[in-house]
Amino acid sequence: DPEVGPDLRLAEDEIKKEFIERLDHFEKSLAGKELVIFRERLRAEQPKTLQEIGEAYGITRERVRQLEARVMEKLKEYMKQNARFLSDSHSP
Repeated sequence: DPEVGPDLRLAEDEIKKEFIERLDHFEKSLAGKELVIFRERLRAEQPKTLQEIGEAYGITRERVRQLEARVMEKLKEYMKQNARFLSDSHSP
């Protein structure tokens, strides 16, 4: 947006940078199917479907959905505890 000032643009760039760093760090805490789901569904530019992942790993679509929900919950908790941009804006 051409109307956005340099200060706001700099702040947005910092938030994006930290967010990507936090995602990279969080990804290192995952293993197995959770890691696959994170990479192939949540971080992929062209996410695979639940069905595609399920077929590749011999599990049901529903099980992939459950694992994805668990990964999302872990990510949410991780970000609450570790992301400066979230903790700064939600401080009591």
